[in-house]
Amino acid sequence: QISELHSFNIGELAARTKGVDYVRSGVLGTGLNVRGFNSAFNPKNLQVNDGRLSTLIATGLPFGSLGTVVKEDIERVEIILGPAAALYGPNAHNGLVNTITKDPRDYPGTTFAVGAGNQGVLTGRFRHAQVLIEDKLAFKVTGEYTQGEEFEYVDTVYIGGAPFEELDLDRGFDVARGEATLIYTPKENHDLIFMTGHSNSNNLAQTNAGRNQIKDWRIHYYQFKY
Repeated sequence: QISELHSFNIGELAARTKGVDYVRSGVLGTGLNVRGFNSAFNPKNLQVNDGRLSTLIATGLPFGSLGTVVKEDIERVEIILGPAAALYGPNAHNGLVNTITKDPRDYPGTTFAVGAGNQGVLTGRFRHAQVLIEDKLAFKVTGEYTQGEEFEYVDTVYIGGAPFEELDLDRGFDVARGEATLIYTPKENHDLIFMTGHSNSNNLAQTNAGRNQIKDWRIHYYQFKY
């Protein structure tokens, strides 16, 4: 389903999943909820990428469109609907969205993808994975740049019947993201895995108090696993 989806935004696939309450908050924005009331500004679901908590430090909100994972590098997305999500910790009691990326040893090769669509969307993505030393050393790199224009929606406050336009509203969005992974296997069944990722986003973000103009919001991480 991921490979057959024409859109760069795999969050759209969650709308087809049984038991998921889905909100479309923009070209980039998708809101998910499993148990309880849904909202475009939803902190209730825990998001995990490759065993790493992918939530904003200040609010606990999932990264969502701010994330660093590129569509072509996703092996699968696990959505846990019920109480079993509690196995992932106290913050997962309202469900879990677990994204697992492709192991470069199992998915070697190079992929390029380009696309265009309505709302002025242009997207370019790539993934390259290679085994350097058989059973010892492998790596992968991914990257994406996507731009477009959010749906037109007049969000106004009425005083005496007269609307006020939003200050300096910019409906244009763009996101640049990518990751790199290096896997070293000193001996059988022992992997040393180093991962890093980065994203830079400009977009409109829905909240319970209205819309936020996101400008140069950056996510950066390092992860080391044994």
